[in-house]
Amino acid sequence: MSDLTPLLQAAAAGDDQAFHLAIHVVYGDLERLTLASMLRQFGGRLDRLTLMPGDLLHEAMLRLMKERAAARSRQEFFAIAATLISQVIVDYQRRRLAAKRGGRAGRGVSLDHPDRPEPARNANPAAGLELLERLQREMDAMILDDPKAAEVLAMRAWGRFRRAEIIEMTGMNPTEVDRAWKRGCDRIERALGS
Repeated sequence: MSDLTPLLQAAAAGDDQAFHLAIHVVYGDLERLTLASMLRQFGGRLDRLTLMPGDLLHEAMLRLMKERAAARSRQEFFAIAATLISQVIVDYQRRRLAAKRGGRAGRGVSLDHPDRPEPARNANPAAGLELLERLQREMDAMILDDPKAAEVLAMRAWGRFRRAEIIEMTGMNPTEVDRAWKRGCDRIERALGS
């Protein structure tokens, strides 16, 4: 896994093959991050969604292709990947909410199958969506200002990676991980007014 950074640097310079190799190197970690993000957001309702983890990950990877110039290190890559996964979830929630407000006869939509409706539910996700959007804006800013904090926060909070896994995956030492976690949490608390 130590060869990820040179691959990312080559991908940032426009090498498509290097980008695909980089994705191959970390695909298992990305799958875990995606599933954990979906479990955190949707919990026990996963079986009722039209958005599947594989679809979500592929949508996020398509977006990552456009953002790859910003991912020049493992830390930046995972921070951006986690944020893009979250953005796809926010977009999915936004479409479902819009559909429930009158579009498509009160039915949700699938990202990969917009013609296939999903069963309507009585839950009102508007408040949760607003919070997700605020969180997303702050994570986007954090990636630019403090990519290590963004990565650790995304990996622990959304990806449910354990501290030891983050240390192993990122190459940061335990103190760096702890400090990045605290900076990220403090920033989110301030941004969300907690």
